[in-house]
Amino acid sequence: VRKFAMRFPNVKIVLDHCGFPDPAAFPDTFGFTTQHHSLSGHENVHFKFTSYLMFLSLDPAGIDLTGFMDYAADLYGAQQMVWGSDFGNLQEDHFAYLQRALDATAQMPYEARKAIFFDTAYKLFVPGGAR
Repeated sequence: VRKFAMRFPNVKIVLDHCGFPDPAAFPDTFGFTTQHHSLSGHENVHFKFTSYLMFLSLDPAGIDLTGFMDYAADLYGAQQMVWGSDFGNLQEDHFAYLQRALDATAQMPYEARKAIFFDTAYKLFVPGGAR
């Protein structure tokens, strides 16, 4: 991904489920590998925090979501992150996952939360690809 980000700096890349970090394999970094870390600073790379990620990876590993979100926002910047509900892909209570995501960012400044839950998506997901 890093090579593509560098080769095509005008192409917006969104890593669904934050690029599938593996907290069981890399507990000190909430599952983020050296490859994940190498994407920090690439303004065309974005990371989607999802209910699917919580359900299949973070929850089973007992990961503190607040710690995870703080780590990810510190690593990439909140402006590089976006919330994705995975609505329709999970048979779970989507509002409960949204509330957990909101709770996991409650300690963040308003501007960081606004970036994650609105601004980044507004910039990225545009019919026709440009605003």
